Amino acid sequence: MARLQITDGFRSDLLAVESDRVFDHIMNVVELLQTVPTMGSRDLPESIRRSFGDGARKVPVGPFDVVTLYDENADVVTVAGLVHQRAAW
Repeated sequence: MARLQITDGFRSDLLAVESDRVFDHIMNVVELLQTVPTMGSRDLPESIRRSFGDGARKVPVGPFDVVTLYDENADVVTVAGLVHQRAAW
């Protein structure tokens, strides 16, 4: 099971979530990342690639994308950010 690392940026981004249902869904996805650290797509908009790097992945949790980075050698998945899908393009 991968170790989970949550950035301050992600915690700050969570403040934009106004729906309890969406917040709970995001947190469920974050927990799932421990067992499926490579979950998500590497087909990234340029804005996410610029902000988080080429190794980032995005997991859609409408209307947001949870942005993650996985270090396979250390078996650590970093939850790096939460980007509104409209803002990412």
